[in-house]
Amino acid sequence: MLSYIQENYKENVTLDDIAKNVNLSRAECSRFFKRMTGQTPFEYLISYRINQSTLLLRNSDLPITEIAEEVGFGSVSYYIEKFRKQINCTPKEFRNFHPEFL
Repeated sequence: MLSYIQENYKENVTLDDIAKNVNLSRAECSRFFKRMTGQTPFEYLISYRINQSTLLLRNSDLPITEIAEEVGFGSVSYYIEKFRKQINCTPKEFRNFHPEFL
């Protein structure tokens, strides 16, 4: 399940997709995933996308809107909201604190 999410995080990944990939029902997939990781599949997906975006923020000069799209977010405002919740700053603030590329 983790491999599937990590390989497909840029796409529109659904619980159905993950469950089908491991031949489980949606409910059993969700229960098993939560038991093993402490997160729902969707929480893990969002967290993984945010982590991937930090690499792009550090190592590229792509605009934040493009980074959000590149890692699978359909909305920049949603990306910023989730980024702030997980990292405790905005993507722009993060980039300013980590200017490795620039």
